Amino acid sequence: MRLRKSLIGAGLIVVLVLSCGVEKTDKGTGIPDSTPPAQITDLAAINPTDSSLVLTWTAPGDDDANGTAAQYDIRFHSIVLTDSTWDSALQPFSLPIPQEAGTPETMLVLGLLPDTTYYFGIKAADEVPNWSAISNIATGTTEAVLDTVPPAAIADLRVTDAGYTFIELSWTVPGDDGSAGTAAAYDIRYSPTTLITDEYFIHAKQVADPPTPWLADSTQQYTFYDLDTNENYCFAIKTADEVPNWSAMSNVIIGATAADTTPPGPIADLRVLDTTSTSLLLIWTAPGDDDTLGRASFYDIRYSPRLMNEVNFPDAQIAPNLPKPSFAGTGDTIRISGLQSETEYYIALKTGDEMLNWSTMSNVLAARTASIDRTPPGAIIDLRIIDSSLTSLTLSWTAPGDDGDVGTASLYDLRYSTSVINETNFRALYSYPGVTLPLSSGSPETLMVTGLTKNTAYHFAIKTADEVQNWSPLSNDVLGIARPGTDTIPPAAITNLYPQTVSHNSVTLIWNASGDDSLLGQAAQYDMRYATSPITDDTWSEGIPAEGLRPAKPVHEAESFEIIGLTPGLNYFLALKTADTSGNWSGLSNVAEAKTTTLSNTWYTIIGGTGRKAARSITLTPEGGAVAVGTIPNGVAYWSPSYSPQSTSDFYATKVNADGTVAWERVFGHGPDYDDYLFSIIPAWDGGYIAAGESGERGGLVWDTRVVIARIDDFGSIGWERLHYVDGATVVAGSRSVAATSDGGYVLSGSVGGNPAAFLFKTDAIGQETWKRQYSGYGGNAVIQCHDTGLMIAGVGLFVTKTDAQGKNLWGRDYGQGAYYYNDSGESLIQYGIDDYVIAGWTQASYFGMKDGYVIWIDSLGNKRNELYLGGGNDDAISKIIAVSDGNFVVVGSTKSFGAGKSDMYVAKISPTATILWERTIGDSESDGATGVIEAPDGGLIISGWMTAHGATSADFSIIKTDANGEL
Repeated sequence: MRLRKSLIGAGLIVVLVLSCGVEKTDKGTGIPDSTPPAQITDLAAINPTDSSLVLTWTAPGDDDANGTAAQYDIRFHSIVLTDSTWDSALQPFSLPIPQEAGTPETMLVLGLLPDTTYYFGIKAADEVPNWSAISNIATGTTEAVLDTVPPAAIADLRVTDAGYTFIELSWTVPGDDGSAGTAAAYDIRYSPTTLITDEYFIHAKQVADPPTPWLADSTQQYTFYDLDTNENYCFAIKTADEVPNWSAMSNVIIGATAADTTPPGPIADLRVLDTTSTSLLLIWTAPGDDDTLGRASFYDIRYSPRLMNEVNFPDAQIAPNLPKPSFAGTGDTIRISGLQSETEYYIALKTGDEMLNWSTMSNVLAARTASIDRTPPGAIIDLRIIDSSLTSLTLSWTAPGDDGDVGTASLYDLRYSTSVINETNFRALYSYPGVTLPLSSGSPETLMVTGLTKNTAYHFAIKTADEVQNWSPLSNDVLGIARPGTDTIPPAAITNLYPQTVSHNSVTLIWNASGDDSLLGQAAQYDMRYATSPITDDTWSEGIPAEGLRPAKPVHEAESFEIIGLTPGLNYFLALKTADTSGNWSGLSNVAEAKTTTLSNTWYTIIGGTGRKAARSITLTPEGGAVAVGTIPNGVAYWSPSYSPQSTSDFYATKVNADGTVAWERVFGHGPDYDDYLFSIIPAWDGGYIAAGESGERGGLVWDTRVVIARIDDFGSIGWERLHYVDGATVVAGSRSVAATSDGGYVLSGSVGGNPAAFLFKTDAIGQETWKRQYSGYGGNAVIQCHDTGLMIAGVGLFVTKTDAQGKNLWGRDYGQGAYYYNDSGESLIQYGIDDYVIAGWTQASYFGMKDGYVIWIDSLGNKRNELYLGGGNDDAISKIIAVSDGNFVVVGSTKSFGAGKSDMYVAKISPTATILWERTIGDSESDGATGVIEAPDGGLIISGWMTAHGATSADFSIIKTDANGEL
């Protein structure tokens, strides 16, 4: 007797198959039976419930399709059945006995798991037994068990603690189904202005990262931080299970924060760090917002020639350019300038918090400015020649002091001539550039003067200056002659030849000069060659000589040269050699390689009309044109897909072709009582474009303003539009930037509230809300998704926030340079490497000062790596930065410092090392400015903005195409 086993769950089924040891033969022939039943091919799994499926099939025969088989072996598994997985599959209870061939068979399989897919197979055997092949594999899925019971509503929500800026809530945790089990999630809402009702619950401010429910009947707490002081808040909670089924709203409670009456702590360590004749540098330890905790908001620093106290403090002079307080315990400094020399001043300061609670006066500091320095350094009297070569002389002297022979001077001015030097002719002579800074008084100094002419007598003399440009008398005059002889030493080969900029017909090369003798002295001339095939020592003579090369500069100085007249779209190889006055030529430089851009067509498209406003953002079309969005004012009669525009302002979008012709214009919005603005546009995941902005309804004394995200197709039609609250109704909120995320959705940044906070608003592919969060800072002007799938926003105050992919705050940094948050702004943000980010915008050192364009480089932790100021003596600002195909960056904005008009479009290319490669202005005599830029397929730039041109009285919606160098 043989045993065959089948495991179902933890049970063991034993099926006995008897064998009497007699070999089965075919009836009437005596031949052994070797024909198995036919393979079953119509197995099906039907009629699912949450725990069963019905199998159906047609019975095979004993021998193929004839007769009646002896037994079935039915198996099932949650993975696909094959010959290799058959033995590990499960076997149902009570296998049926085969019926006559061709008879329909059914079997009910019980004890299955809900919402699970199963794979079924069957074999049939005759009495030998000869087993058939595995049947077709049938698939069936059980039904899910529907959970329709929500968690119970929380009935004992209560306030358990409160402070100046926080309120702690506590409640009894409900279950998954009523009061049983464990729930899955909370939706916690609060409102500072409106009582939360069932209808208002969805409009109240939502906690971005609520806790996970604990076990049913336990007591759970949650604390709200960063609330306003002395303010009432309304709270309510809903609870969900995993389906989710949402509970009814909890009981509604009102809690109040305490009034902030605690001022910052007094400063007791105000002291002088440095003095000059006209300024004092002060340092102190920052107090907190509440005594020694937190971060205060304002300083009031005053100075007076009279002794100061609490009574006369308001009468003292306010120091300009007041800094923002740092976090408690951090050192703060200020330099007070414009003071009288040799004068004693009394200085004190107070600190204020956001509620204008002011500290008591600090310690009163008495400090005296230095006397005016009128003492020059002493004259050098021992200047002498200590060595010479073919083209150089080495000088030696003893360093004088800052004041006579005391201290350390600030700089030297060495000059030489072929005639005697005196006080009269000194200023007219060549000033040698390679002199080092002075050493301390009495130190020996040496200097090799290179680039001299062989066998020529030279006179040398030197003067010394202190930090206020008091100049010493002239030193003694010394005569030297470069040693005569044969010069056989060539200049060193250039090793850092590099193409700085490339256009369709030119390449600008940069390098550092080598010397006359290797790296000593000053070489005489260059020979530069270029070719479309590689340049080597053997092919040097075949290269095309560059014309117009200037003589070589002194060793190590930066050189540049532009080769013009090149052919667009070709790859060029470039190299040079250097020679001295004796005709000694250097070896071949490193060979630079550069490809000219294809010829770029340029154009400008100004879409006029009464009151037309600026193009706010621009994106590239697949055909090489552009789509731009902005705002149009009331009464401009353009066709709208939704209504005839009558409101204060409406959404506006336009598409231009690659040649600048207008393909279409569209106006849309929400009616005459709304102000509608679009600020950003990007390509959509599914084709077309995603635009973002805000829509505000003026009602009573506030704006009910919502974030807008809309899809525009390639023909200008609106596919869908979504309006979202960020922080409840009747709160100003708007998006300034939108970015696509790697999950197929989008994220918007902007500002919310009257004292605006930055927010992120995440949506799915069709603009529906996924999550939203708020952050420290004063509004988000730009957002990107980083290479690590995290997010970064930059905004007002040059405050930058880095989050993970779900918006959880990882760090925030304030890069502002001005005294107040509104003195600075981060307008644009890009990532250009794994660990490299660039933020562009503007900064204003003081409230009454002028704005400068400002670009900063940071790493992934927010550490500043470099910075660059752009502009002149008037207001200048950067609105957009992009990386371009040559590895550099292009910035655009507006300038009042340069150009032809009241303001002009500003365009510049900058390098990753914070070097300005070129600057351009575009505009006429009125107001013009740029808001966005993209790189065209031909290497040119397409710029959006506004222009006041052709005698118009207001700014016009403008799109401009330049070449790769910003030229029209």
